[in-house]
Amino acid sequence: MNGPGPTAQIIQREGWGYEMDFVGHRKPVTCVRFNNVLFRRPKAKKASQYSCVCAIGSRDQSISIWLTSMQRPLVVIRELFSNSVLDVTWNSAGNQLMACSWDGTVAYIEFSDDELGKPLTKEEKVLLLVTIFIAWC
Repeated sequence: MNGPGPTAQIIQREGWGYEMDFVGHRKPVTCVRFNNVLFRRPKAKKASQYSCVCAIGSRDQSISIWLTSMQRPLVVIRELFSNSVLDVTWNSAGNQLMACSWDGTVAYIEFSDDELGKPLTKEEKVLLLVTIFIAWC
């Protein structure tokens, strides 16, 4: 909780602290799913050029999509269902999201490269992670 509002947080393994606080749902968060794909934001500043994407479902019947390079959600789809969101999942290409609800319905959402960014190839992802690891050491 952040004040009276429910949040989702990315907990750090070391020290159990958090840096990101996903705020915006009116009722408790029921599910969270990170996208396995890393994206390059074409018009982003150098520091936030790359981002991970996260989908959050809630009891308020809505889904929010977050990019780690942004302070606010990319999009919040309100009243998508008539009951709580039960689960969300991304496809392997990272551009499609499926969600299901307690009301028995399923939603399909597709994103373009303009919205999420350009997916990194496996080689680009490995090179980026090696570069980050070397800088960390």
